[in-house]
Amino acid sequence: MFCHKLIKLNLQPDAKGSYVEVLERYINLGPIVYFYVVDLERQGQGLVVTCSGAYKDGSLRIVRNGIGINEQASVELQGNLRVMGIGIKVKLGKLIPYHPDKVREKLLITQCTWLRT
Repeated sequence: MFCHKLIKLNLQPDAKGSYVEVLERYINLGPIVYFYVVDLERQGQGLVVTCSGAYKDGSLRIVRNGIGINEQASVELQGNLRVMGIGIKVKLGKLIPYHPDKVREKLLITQCTWLRT
């Protein structure tokens, strides 16, 4: 997993001649392929279990601090038999949907506008 750093740029170099001081390091959990919010004690203090990374670097991660899930939108849809993801590729400036049985990775909602074919 790649590590992000919070740095401070000093006016004077340190003993090694560097002007950069690393204050904190943060682990990048991306790409998060799937996540699940868990409230173990039912006290509203949830944690997130993520399936992070890919291939040989893939892992399960538990995030306890700094999480918050806020519902941004809710849409009631009637008469749906199932909800499926769609895949999109861009070819010569056009959006081309893949067949949903072949790609089950994305649900596309942009600016509350649904793409339907």
